[in-house]
Amino acid sequence: GGDVTWSTTGGEVRVAGPRTILYTAPAAPGTYTITATSTQDGSVRATAQVVTAAESGPPLTSSWDGATGG
Repeated sequence: GGDVTWSTTGGEVRVAGPRTILYTAPAAPGTYTITATSTQDGSVRATAQVVTAAESGPPLTSSWDGATGG
């Protein structure tokens, strides 16, 4: 399986489909980390950094393929 749990150091991550997440950044500009952690082995993780500016735009959409890791 490619099941993961999602977490972030700021903002919100929500699952929008089988291989799609939606990340909404907080209002404050900064650098935030999104982490995907395997539900089968908590030591297996992948991270991505997102840098936000003062102006906001539409949510960032990203896909995750658990089989290939990215």
